Amino acid sequence: MLVDLWIKNLALVEQASVSLGSGLNVLTGETGAGKSLLVSAIDLALGARGSVDRIRAGCQHAEVVARFETREDVAEKLGMDADRGEVILRRVLDRKGRSRSYCNDEPITLKRLKEIGAVLADLHGQHEQQNILRVETHGEYLDAFAEAKDLVLQVSGLVDRLSQLQHERDELEQSIQDQSSRRELMEFQREELSRAHLELGEEETLGKKLRILGNASKLIETMEAARTKLSELDLSAEALVGDAIRGIESLIHVDPAFRALAQDLETARISIEESSRELERRLSEIDRDPEELSQTETRLGVLRDLQRKYRLDEAGLLEKLKSLENALDSDHNANARLAEIEKESRATEKNLLKVATELTVLRTRSAARLARSVSKELKGLGMSGSQFEVRLEPNGKGHRIAKSSDLIGRGGAERAAFYLTANPGEPPQPLAKVASGGEASRVMLALKNVLGNLDPVGFLIFDEIDTGIGGAVAEAVGSRLEALSK
Repeated sequence: MLVDLWIKNLALVEQASVSLGSGLNVLTGETGAGKSLLVSAIDLALGARGSVDRIRAGCQHAEVVARFETREDVAEKLGMDADRGEVILRRVLDRKGRSRSYCNDEPITLKRLKEIGAVLADLHGQHEQQNILRVETHGEYLDAFAEAKDLVLQVSGLVDRLSQLQHERDELEQSIQDQSSRRELMEFQREELSRAHLELGEEETLGKKLRILGNASKLIETMEAARTKLSELDLSAEALVGDAIRGIESLIHVDPAFRALAQDLETARISIEESSRELERRLSEIDRDPEELSQTETRLGVLRDLQRKYRLDEAGLLEKLKSLENALDSDHNANARLAEIEKESRATEKNLLKVATELTVLRTRSAARLARSVSKELKGLGMSGSQFEVRLEPNGKGHRIAKSSDLIGRGGAERAAFYLTANPGEPPQPLAKVASGGEASRVMLALKNVLGNLDPVGFLIFDEIDTGIGGAVAEAVGSRLEALSK
């Protein structure tokens, strides 16, 4: 509910503040006393269109601040901190026609301000914020009367799921279409790379092998000469070191210090012997087969040709192959997922049609009851010749179900529209076209009384509700206002 209102430089008001209590608050006074100005200020704080004409003469800007106490459920609906317990709306207009809006001192758009205002308050009278005149709110009133919340939530949830499935289907179909145009190339590339049997590190191994095979004669000649000098000649290195060891060992009995030198020479002889055996092993591994050389050159050529063609190194080629396999597999998976989507969509549509039909039946039955109840209330509010109607019209947007000619949106297959016959003999017209400000307020009062506690809005403003009435009717209006405020 609205607790405090602060106004600065609005119309004739330089500065004013108003504090409201819980329950029924009545503003009375002569014409021109400023009653409508207070309502206009609240209207502005709730997001009504601002005008430079509203700024006090001689001032550069006008400002309105409205503080509302909020219940936890209202705060959650607004997406705000429930522990705060209040919402402060501020609106500033300047001479250049600019408007700035704030909620709890945070800048917000005018659209967001209107959304917040619609949740916090209903204003009924000669003003833009009359929810009763906005046909998009009529379904909310009917559903509240019909207690159709659960069915509406089911319908909206099913429609949302259908939308998600449609979006996923569109993306998959586009992906498949994009893939199909280059699928032939992708399959060729995958086959080419798969046929190459790529292995990480193979290029380095082949390069090393090619250097050895290409220089086999020189390697063999040089290693054989070295091995001969190390161990095969009469005066080989191994033989000469052996003679030296024997000579030094003959001196040990003269001086034991020569033992260490003999040991060092023995280590050198063993190293020569091992080196000779290593040369022999390496010689045995060298193959001067021209065919193996040719095969190695061919294989290395294949790898390097692929690298040049794809402009990738060895690791890049392997990653390219993996990417191609994943893409082609995903194409197959996409088709499988499409089949799953179609199956789920059919089941969801079937369920949606069932629930939407239940909602239509409930609304149809409730619309007649609501119309009778509101018409009866209006007669007690001085509109004895009026007739209130609730019409259900095709939604006109949403999902078209195969077994139904109607479009089903988040709110169902239909929308509600309020019609009013203000005077006997006249055809029913949309409420916004025929209801004056006072009549609209009385229609809302009648509707609110019929709804009782089913309508969650905690702050209502009825402006000009006493226009053209008096006596018993005025007393009836006052009684209903008092009852509604409790």
